[in-house]
Amino acid sequence: MSPGEELRAVSKVNEIVLALQIAPMLVEERRRRGRGRPPKYRRWELFALCIVKELLGLSFDKVAKLALFLIGKSPDDNTVWRAYRRWGREAGRAARIIADLVSRAERPKLLAVDSTGIRTYDGRSFKAHFLVNLETDAVEAAVVTEPRTSDAKGLRILLSSLRSGLYLFHNVCPFMLDHRLGCSLWAGLGASCSRGR
Repeated sequence: MSPGEELRAVSKVNEIVLALQIAPMLVEERRRRGRGRPPKYRRWELFALCIVKELLGLSFDKVAKLALFLIGKSPDDNTVWRAYRRWGREAGRAARIIADLVSRAERPKLLAVDSTGIRTYDGRSFKAHFLVNLETDAVEAAVVTEPRTSDAKGLRILLSSLRSGLYLFHNVCPFMLDHRLGCSLWAGLGASCSRGR
C-alpha cells in the first residue's frame, strides 16, 4: 500500500468513526409505549449504518455484514434497507457534511526517517539525518552530526526541530524508539507512530 493510499484509508476510518459518534445526536429515540416486542435495534444505530452506506457506497448486504463490527449487532439487509428508505436523504446530507469535515481537517504528514554516513575526499566524515515527506518528497528536517552519533539520537534531534502537528512515521526501526525517547516526546509533538513493513 502506498503512502497516499494509507492516508486515504485513515481518512475513511475517520469518517466512519465520526458517523458513529454523530448519529446519536441526529436521531431522536422514541419512548416505547404499549405492548409488543421492544425494538431490536436503536434508531441511532440504524441511522449510523445509513450514513456508512452513503460514505462508502456499499450495498445493503455489505452494510449488514459490516454492522457487527460497527455497532456490535448484525441486522438483516432488509432492516438496513427499511432504515435507509426512511432516513436515506438525511443520511446522505450527514455523509456529505462528515466527508467535508474530514477533508478540511489537518491531514497527517507521512514521514520517512533515514541517516547516512558521509566521508569527504580530504578524510573528514560526518553523519546526515533526514526526515522526508513521502507525499511531496520534500525534506521536512535535516541535521548533520558527528559520525558516531546513533540513529536514535539523530532522530531525537530531528523531532525537536519539527513544528507541532500530526505526523506518521514510516519504516522507523524499533531500536530507534527506545525507552529513553519516551512517549512524552511523541505526545508533546501530537505525533503518532506507525511502523511500516
